[in-house]
Amino acid sequence: MRNPPITKTFRGHDMLSALQQVQREFGADAIVVSMREVPGGAPWQIWRKPIFEVVAMKNPSATSLNDAIPNQAAPPQRERQVVERAESSTAAEGNDFPPSHVPQKAPGASPLDILLQISREAPPPSSQTHTKPLTQTETLPTALSKIRQHLEDQGIDEAIIQWSLNAARLGLPPEALEDEAKVRFFILRHLEGGIRVAPPPLEQLQGLIFISGLSGSGKTSLCARLAAYAMRVLQRRVAWVTLDTVRTAALNEARTFAELLGVPLQIAYTPEEFRQHLQGDTGNYDLLLVDTPALNPQSEEGLLWLASFLSEAPRRKLYLTLPATAKESDLHHLINVLTPFRVQGLVFTKLDETLTLGNLYNLAWKTQIPIAFFMQGRRVLDDLHPAIASRLVKSLIGEVRL
Repeated sequence: MRNPPITKTFRGHDMLSALQQVQREFGADAIVVSMREVPGGAPWQIWRKPIFEVVAMKNPSATSLNDAIPNQAAPPQRERQVVERAESSTAAEGNDFPPSHVPQKAPGASPLDILLQISREAPPPSSQTHTKPLTQTETLPTALSKIRQHLEDQGIDEAIIQWSLNAARLGLPPEALEDEAKVRFFILRHLEGGIRVAPPPLEQLQGLIFISGLSGSGKTSLCARLAAYAMRVLQRRVAWVTLDTVRTAALNEARTFAELLGVPLQIAYTPEEFRQHLQGDTGNYDLLLVDTPALNPQSEEGLLWLASFLSEAPRRKLYLTLPATAKESDLHHLINVLTPFRVQGLVFTKLDETLTLGNLYNLAWKTQIPIAFFMQGRRVLDDLHPAIASRLVKSLIGEVRL
C-alpha cells in the first residue's frame, strides 16, 4: 500500500530562501502546495515581523518533476486536461493578467525552478530603496497608486495596505511595478491569501447549526435560506428551533418562514427544553437550525445565556452573521467576546446595502476566522452564496460587485 503524500512547511525571511529550502529537501520532485506571508515570532508578541511560508511535498508518482512534466510540445492527455481546466478557471474569474507575462518553462526546468527564477528577479530588501516602508510623501508607481486608492476608498486598514504594497515591491521586479495588469494580478492574489474561506460543501449541509449575531444582522433570514436550500435542492429533512422568545416580531418572522417552507418549528425557552427537543424527534432530522436572539456583546448575562444553550450541543457549529453596514469596531468586539464559543464560520450579510466592504475584509484578515457564506438581497433561495475569496477581493478594487 502506498503511503499518502505528506506536506512540509518551510519558512524564510523572504520567498527565495523558503523556496531554496524546498529545493534542498525535495529536489526536482518538489510540488509547491501554497505560498503566503505570515507573521513571524512568538504568538504572544503584538508586533511580529512577517516571514514567508511555503508548503510543499514530494511528488509521490514520479521520480522527478522533469519526468512528470515533459518538454515536448504536446503534453500528455492528463496534463492537457489540467491545463485546460486551469485556463478556463482563469478566464471565468475575469483575470486581466496577460498570457505573455506568464513565465515560460525552460527546457529541463521544473515548476520549482520557475518559482525560484521569479523570486530571484525580485531584488532583496536591502538592495532596493523601493522595499522600505512607505511614507506619506513617497511617490508610488502609478499602478500601485491606483491600487492604494481603491483600497483606501474601501476602508481597508492601513496596515493591510502597507502589507500588500510592500509585498508587491518585494515580489515584483521594478519594471513590473509600472504594469497595471501585473500589479493588479499580484495584489489580488496576495489579498486572497490573507483571509480564510471555508464554505461548507452545500451537498454536505447537515448537522446542528447555531446562528448568532447582532440585532438586524440577518440571523432568521439565514436560517430560512439554509433550510430552503437543504430541502429543495438536497432533499434533506430540516427542523428549526428558535430561542428568540423575547421579541414577538422575531417569533412571528420565524413562524412565517417555517410555514412557507414547510419546516417544523420548535420553541425553546430554557436549556432544558432545548435538550428535550434534541432528545426527541427534532434531533433526528438531517439538518437542525437554531435561531438565537440578537446578541448584545456588552451584556454578560446575554453571553452566559447563549453559553447555556451551546453547552447542550457540544458537536454543534456556530455561524456568526456580520452585516456589511455595521461599524468594524462593533463587529470586532462581537467576535472577541464570542471567541470562547469557537465560531466556525462568518456569514457576511447585507452586501447589497453598501458600497464599501473594507470593514469585512479587515475582520477576516485580523481574526483569521473562515468566511462561510455571502448573503444579500431578499430572495430566500437565490441570495445565499458560498464564500469565494477572489470575489470579495475583486470587489475591493472595483472589478465586481458582491
